[in-house]
Amino acid sequence: MTKVRDLDQLLDVAARLFGVHGYEATTLEQIAQELGILKGSLYHYISSKAELLDLINRRRLQQLIAEAESIDGLDLPADAKLERVLRAHLATLDQSYPESSQWFVEPAPPRGGASDAERAADAPNRDYERLVGRIIAEGMATGVFRSDLDTQVAALTLLGSCNWLTRWYRRGGRLSIEEIGDTIIRLSLDGLSVGGAVREVPTANLVERN
Repeated sequence: MTKVRDLDQLLDVAARLFGVHGYEATTLEQIAQELGILKGSLYHYISSKAELLDLINRRRLQQLIAEAESIDGLDLPADAKLERVLRAHLATLDQSYPESSQWFVEPAPPRGGASDAERAADAPNRDYERLVGRIIAEGMATGVFRSDLDTQVAALTLLGSCNWLTRWYRRGGRLSIEEIGDTIIRLSLDGLSVGGAVREVPTANLVERN
């Protein structure tokens, strides 16, 4: 038996197996076998399969937050920032496919409701939502976006439209992730823009692919 190099190696293997077989169908025994270790050795790093999925998701969120913070620091108008954040989000989903198809699987909750640890694990989600909301609020304050919308609801709606792709997106399908992004960006930014001005999208991106 070999030794797991580090937690990232474990997360890489688990994420790949979850993506290929699905979270529910993948067992800790399979993950251990792929790593060449005994199942019991996994408990040095995690306490359950649900915790393993949570760690995978938190790692993904940390990447998205870092990218969004970098974009937020650029000297750009809010609509350009928001477009870059959404495209980065979609690109991460595509690059992580098929792992990303399991990002929003929700294991059965433990009895007694969410624990303190589980509530703490949800903090990155809230941080990311607030960051997107801050960019939207900036656009409202500078007159780029309409000011009659709730920033939290707007942020959750935009992120929800991106996250829902994990339910239906398949790499190599009719539309590329960039083409899907064109539609999401157009719907999102036109809905936020003052006056609802229609943004131009290249005609080629609206034509059905063979």
